[in-house]
Amino acid sequence: MSELVVVEVDNKDLVAIKSEKVKDIFTKKNGLNEAIKEIEKKVAGFKSDISTAKGRTKTISMAAKVTKSKNYLDGLGKTLSTKMKAELKVSVANVESERERMKTQLDALAKKVRQPVTDWEADEKTRKEDIQTKITILASIGIDDYLIIEDAEVALELVGKTEIDHTYCEFRDEAKTAKALVVTQLSEKIQAFRKADADALAAKELDEAKKEIADLKAQLAAQSEVKSDVTEEKPIIETEKAEETIPETISGDSGKGQPIARSYAIGGGMSPPTKKINGSSSSGCQWPDPDPKPEPLKPGLSDPAKTEPPKSLIDEDERKVNSSILNSFVGGGVSVKEGKIAVTMMARDQVPHVKITYKEEAKKIEGGLEYNFHVETVTAGQPRAYADSYYEYKVTSTRGEHFVKNFCMNVLRKSYEKNDMPDAFSGQLVSFKKITSHNADAFGKEPETYSYKTTELYTG
Repeated sequence: MSELVVVEVDNKDLVAIKSEKVKDIFTKKNGLNEAIKEIEKKVAGFKSDISTAKGRTKTISMAAKVTKSKNYLDGLGKTLSTKMKAELKVSVANVESERERMKTQLDALAKKVRQPVTDWEADEKTRKEDIQTKITILASIGIDDYLIIEDAEVALELVGKTEIDHTYCEFRDEAKTAKALVVTQLSEKIQAFRKADADALAAKELDEAKKEIADLKAQLAAQSEVKSDVTEEKPIIETEKAEETIPETISGDSGKGQPIARSYAIGGGMSPPTKKINGSSSSGCQWPDPDPKPEPLKPGLSDPAKTEPPKSLIDEDERKVNSSILNSFVGGGVSVKEGKIAVTMMARDQVPHVKITYKEEAKKIEGGLEYNFHVETVTAGQPRAYADSYYEYKVTSTRGEHFVKNFCMNVLRKSYEKNDMPDAFSGQLVSFKKITSHNADAFGKEPETYSYKTTELYTG
C-alpha cells in the first residue's frame, strides 16, 4: 500500500502522507524520495501556453503548488522533530538519573569493601607519626640551650637511659643515629661548660698571680732601699759575667735581645729538679757560677769562702732549680735583677705561701752520670704588647737527639706537642730540629746543636 496520498483539492495540493507513516518516512534514509518523485512526475506532465494570459496563470499556479507541497512536507518533519526531541529529553533525564543512582550505590559498596584496609592505613599513619614524634623529641634534647652544666648532665643521663627497642620498628636505625648525635652534642656542651669554668678559674688564678707578683715587686722595691750585708743582699746566684750574658733587653715587650748563654748540668737521669707550691723548703739559694769573681768585703765581714762549706752536687742541683725559676721570671717580663731577688726570697721562705722543694731523686746523683747542655737564648718573651710569647733556644750537647728534646720540652721550657696540650694556655712546641751535623751516626761523641722553638698564648 502506498504511503502517499496524492490529492488535488482546488488544484492546491500535489501530495499527501498518512499520519501514521510520517515517522517512518522521515526517520528512514531517503524516505522522502517517493514523495519528491511523485511531485516531479506531476510537474513533468503539466502543459500550458504561456503566450496567453490563461496559460501564464496556470503555470504560476503549478509553481505555487510545488511550494505548498514543500511547506507541507517540512511542517510534518518539524512537528515530528519537536515530538521526538521532547521524548528524547525525557529519555536523557531518565538515563542520567539511573547513572547517578548506580554510581552512588556502587561507590558505597566499594567503600564498604575497602573499609578494613582504610582503617589499617589510618592506624599505620598514626603509628609512624608517634614514632617520628619520639625521635623528634629525642633529637631536640641535643639542640636545646642549657644555662648550667647540671642541666646538660641530667639530659645526657636521660638520653643514655633511653632504649631504642623494637617499638621503633622500621625507624630503629634512624632513632639510633639521632641518639648518637644527641650524645655527641650534649658531650660537647658539657665540655664547653667545663672549659669555660676552667678558663674562668685560670683567669682568676692569673689575676691572683699578677696581684702576688705586684705585691712581691712592692716588697722587693721596699727591700732594695734597705742597706744590709753584701752576702745577704746579693744572692750568690750568678756572677757579673752571667748577668752580662742575660741582658735587660729581654724584659718587658722587647721579645728579642742579645743571645743568652746558659749551661745546664743534669745527673742521674732525666728527672730534673722542680718547683713545688706549699712543699718543704730548701736550705738556701745557689746559682751556677762558672767564673766567680770575688767581691770586695765591707769592713767587719768575713770571707764567705772561709766560712761556707764547699759546693756539693746537691748544691749544683739546687742552683739549677733556681736558674730555671729565674728563667721563668725573665720570660714573664721580670728583670734579671728583680728575678734573682725574688728567687732568693722564695728559697729563704720569705714569700708567704710559696716554697721551693728539690726532688730527692735529683740529689742522689753521686756515682751517676752528668750531662751538660749549653743553652743560647735567641728570643724570649713578647715581641710587642698584648702579643703571644715566643721562645727560641740553641741547645748544644753530646747526648742523643731524643734526650735533648726531652730536656728542652720538660726542663728548659715546658711545652707540648699540639695534640697533647692539656689546655690552650700551655706552651706549644713549634719546632725542634738538629742544625749541625758533626757526627756520622748515633754513636758519635761530638756535640750537636739543636734549634728549639715554643710559643705561649697571651693571657692578658
